[in-house]
Amino acid sequence: MPEHTVQRTFERITFLPVFHARLEFAAVVRQALLADPPDLVAVELPGTWREPVLQAVNRLPFLSLVLGEEGAQARAFLPIEPCDAIVEALRTARELGLPAELIDLDGADYPRVREPLPDSFALQRLGYEALLDAYYAHGERPRVPEDDARETMMAHALQRLAARGGRIACVLGAHHLPGVRDRLAAPQPRPLARVQPRALRLYNWSLKSSQEFLSESPFLAAAYERWRAARARAGHAAG
Repeated sequence: MPEHTVQRTFERITFLPVFHARLEFAAVVRQALLADPPDLVAVELPGTWREPVLQAVNRLPFLSLVLGEEGAQARAFLPIEPCDAIVEALRTARELGLPAELIDLDGADYPRVREPLPDSFALQRLGYEALLDAYYAHGERPRVPEDDARETMMAHALQRLAARGGRIACVLGAHHLPGVRDRLAAPQPRPLARVQPRALRLYNWSLKSSQEFLSESPFLAAAYERWRAARARAGHAAG
């Protein structure tokens, strides 16, 4: 095993680390869940956002925006779009009738961090495992203070879920896998953070917004939906 490999299992937990908002990773997550369905799917999103996020996932392929409001200001937002691997994990879990849990921390606003990433299209040639090995071999990744609390929260949530028994598939950003996995070796406390749900509202995206703000181009998002639908039809035919 290469020295830079990060283990992607821990007891009954299988990790599916991803780059966010990249259709290649959404496809990998869908194929992995279909090929070997777990008993539960856990994803890197705050549990306090659960209801509007799941409602938005149920509306796909129609695009939604979950907006957190405090007073007259919008403090946080989350686009729900088909090419994001976290969204795909929730969507596939719903189709398979699997329970899903949102395990991240709802704390202060997480800063934007620029991290050099390999082109996710390389996944087609290298394969999922080799691409992740190359990513982890790159060396130290930029971290912010909020990472420690978030990774502690995710490990804490996974430990509670694992205590119920059954197999868990955890979909999270590749950046957080080493920190979460290391913390699973010892019991983790629940960090101090918001417990009650935020004031959240669900919005439709306008046509102009979808053209300008989709993570992947609208053409690629549509192609992904067609690929997804075709694979679903093929699966039903085979069944």
